[in-house]
Amino acid sequence: MYLPLLLLLTACDGKTSDTQVVPRAEIIPEPPPARMWRLTEHQYRNAVLDLTGVSFEGELPIDYDLHGYTNVGAAEVTIAPYDLELYENAAWDIAEQLLPDLTALENETTCPLSPNTIQMLDAQQPTVNMDCVEQWISIRGAGFWQRPLNTDEVDSLVTLFTSLTEQTNPLLAAQAVISALLLSPNFVFITEIGEIDNDGNIRLTALELAKRLSYFLTNSPPDEQLLAAAQDGSLHQADVLEFQAIRLLQSPKAQQALLDFFRQTLDTERITTIDKNADLFPKDSEELRRGMILELEHLFWSAVESGDFRDLLTSDYAYVTPDLATLYGLDVDNDSLQMLPASQQRGGLLGRAGFLALQSTAVRSSPTHRGKFIRTRLLCQEVPPPPEGVVASLDGIDPTLTLREQLEQHMTDPACSSCHELIDPIGFPLENYDALGQWRSQDNGHNIDASGSLDGVQIDGAAQLALAVSEHQRFGYCVTAQLLRHSTRNLEGSLQEGYISDLSDSFAAGGYNFRELVVSMILSDPFRLISGTLQGDSCNTNGEERSCNSDCGEGVEQCIDGVWQGCNAPPVSIELCDDIDNDCDGVIDNIVQDCEYTDTVGIQECDSGYWGECSVLQTAETCDGIDNDGNGSIDDAMTIDIASVSFADLQFWHSDCDPLTDGVSGPCNAAVNRFCANRGCSMSTGYGPLALDIVNEQASVVCLHSDQAHNSNVSYETLGIYLEYCSENDPVSANCNASIHRYCKDIGLTTGFGPLEHSDGTATVACTPNASVNQVSYDELTVLQNLCYWPEERNSEACRTAMHQWCTSQGHQTGFGPLENYQNDAWIACIPTMETE
Repeated sequence: MYLPLLLLLTACDGKTSDTQVVPRAEIIPEPPPARMWRLTEHQYRNAVLDLTGVSFEGELPIDYDLHGYTNVGAAEVTIAPYDLELYENAAWDIAEQLLPDLTALENETTCPLSPNTIQMLDAQQPTVNMDCVEQWISIRGAGFWQRPLNTDEVDSLVTLFTSLTEQTNPLLAAQAVISALLLSPNFVFITEIGEIDNDGNIRLTALELAKRLSYFLTNSPPDEQLLAAAQDGSLHQADVLEFQAIRLLQSPKAQQALLDFFRQTLDTERITTIDKNADLFPKDSEELRRGMILELEHLFWSAVESGDFRDLLTSDYAYVTPDLATLYGLDVDNDSLQMLPASQQRGGLLGRAGFLALQSTAVRSSPTHRGKFIRTRLLCQEVPPPPEGVVASLDGIDPTLTLREQLEQHMTDPACSSCHELIDPIGFPLENYDALGQWRSQDNGHNIDASGSLDGVQIDGAAQLALAVSEHQRFGYCVTAQLLRHSTRNLEGSLQEGYISDLSDSFAAGGYNFRELVVSMILSDPFRLISGTLQGDSCNTNGEERSCNSDCGEGVEQCIDGVWQGCNAPPVSIELCDDIDNDCDGVIDNIVQDCEYTDTVGIQECDSGYWGECSVLQTAETCDGIDNDGNGSIDDAMTIDIASVSFADLQFWHSDCDPLTDGVSGPCNAAVNRFCANRGCSMSTGYGPLALDIVNEQASVVCLHSDQAHNSNVSYETLGIYLEYCSENDPVSANCNASIHRYCKDIGLTTGFGPLEHSDGTATVACTPNASVNQVSYDELTVLQNLCYWPEERNSEACRTAMHQWCTSQGHQTGFGPLENYQNDAWIACIPTMETE
């Protein structure tokens, strides 16, 4: 009952959702939770290079950017089966590069082979001293895993080496050991468990702190000096931690690691792929874009070194390539540092071509994109999404006006004004720069008005805008919040606001010195402490073992990463419903069993030694001649049927439908429509394929009852009114998805999909009366299906599957889309379960 109220409170109301800088007195700050995080691509390659000397150039799993940073994604997204294959291939490749032959094996292990003469492996099988091999495995393993290996771990690797040596040869056996070490979660993942400090807080262990510090500042594992401070425990001392932080900050790796933070904050890597109209912007080139990225990175590092990070926004100096210099009206022959023309009023970041081109469309500038970036990424203020059904288009407005004038007319729509008033007045001062970042004084033949405002401060032009942002109370807070997010791999919440406020206050008091902010953050509680419950008692010596007793009898537990991992006594029995942990897994009565429920099978759970009531898990009815929901009726109240259909059957219904080549096509839309219409159970139409089983040549499709989908014939001329880019020449597209969505809403239904069929300028579409429209980022969809991503694959089978999965994860039966797209967000339709209809 509270959901409508919450939606009203969070919709655009003319105010930003501004995180409170100074927390309320009753909120007690709490450190972020402990994390287990996967090495990012850069971190994996750096770790391999540091630990083996091998520069691995092969393919690795992609990094997911969540909440703006791949570090956060690495702590929130696990690895898929295909990712595991990539890690396995990488491990073997690295092992073969490290140990290409027997000579390399001797040098690596320092274990002499017998016979000493290196010959062909098949000539006289060389042998190796196993005591020496065991010592090599212990040393190598401790280096790779950044901790001593326990007895079981060493024994298993020795067994692997011995077994493969007997079956093949010691070279392959040693390569397998290296591969196993690299493929282990102990290498690919970093686990934080923590220990209790003298004040009763949960702090990172010294080794965990060393890893967090090193991967934050260098994107690499701890070096020998840092490891030594972790191993003797001195890293917990504030002066030692500060010394190590300052030392690492002075290394070349730190510059690259902090540049990586800046690249992700600004998303500079996307500059190489943004689309610009070649006819409108003939100066655009790969070399120009290289210059844009180089300039922004130099600007960032100059602001770091200057001691006042606000120089990022106000500096008039630019490091330019010849192509970029030409864009700025300068004449230089080589990459060099230049003063920008005063007449162009560029200032720092906001007037640079890379930023301006990134926050524009293919054909024109975008005050909306530019203003939104400033709000969300420089001031950390939320801009609520547009209300459902709002058309984010300037269609119908006089195209001869300046873009500013068109947007001002657009803002007269009450549904649009509240959001645009938050961002467009910040973007208007940047209108003197076109979509490539070139200076201009006119737009559409009219003089440009570059005035605007930021939270009551009147602005005219980019330089004044940059100064206003640099002096805004949210700027320092935002830099601090995003740096903390990046360094701890946690999206900050209300319980961290007090920490952020204190750090940003110190940042401002110190003249906005970025290096000092980094050191202060490393010394702060949210970097050193964690929240949560420890897995076990703390211990001092990794690899140490001790005897233990549990309900299952005597066993052994081991010290790993400073924590006793639990007793490994063999279980007495399987788990029983007796309020005892019979299998000694740490959980009592975690079992269920079948039970009789009228004329069907139910299920009951054990709780505190007693079986609960027998109940039936409700299953949605499907069109299969079976009473799926157990209500005594077969195929009753059918509204949705998720069915499996063979490729051959789809081709039967439309001969041009080839799911393997292109399942998102007009012929496949028609095939699914016809299959569902002939499915029975009052199914009228459907959409898909959602997922393909290539081995068995089966596809999943969704069929809808006539109550859930109303078919309608509409001309492409009419669909073109809703979005001019939808045409019969490209009927199955994101543009036509939007047109169909808007058409269905216009005739009084919530949304729709199609075309189901089309010919002679007319399309048959399906409109749905009770679907809900939801906004979801492509980042979230990519997590569900890694081949679904913005913008290239937004209308793909992978995205169809991801949208279906997203809707089912929210408690709905299914879903489809994208209905609309805006930047990195999709609007998708979810069809509710029967209980909510």
